[in-house]
Amino acid sequence: MDSFLTTVPEQQVVDMYKSIAETLLDQWTDSNLDESQIWHDYQVVSMSDSFDLYEAFNKYYHLNPGDDLYLGES
Repeated sequence: MDSFLTTVPEQQVVDMYKSIAETLLDQWTDSNLDESQIWHDYQVVSMSDSFDLYEAFNKYYHLNPGDDLYLGES
């Protein structure tokens, strides 16, 4: 059986997905910020594959290998 979404105009589906993504990102961000700013930043930066961001994050928060939130190789 085909999906109902195949009957909806493509742009409407795209707009709906964008709205869902924004809502989920807002909820995820708020949840992380409920923990702390460093936890939020860690969650965001850890999802990237940029070692430059890892280094900048570690430097900003004065983290060293072995620290719980240290990003990169321990």
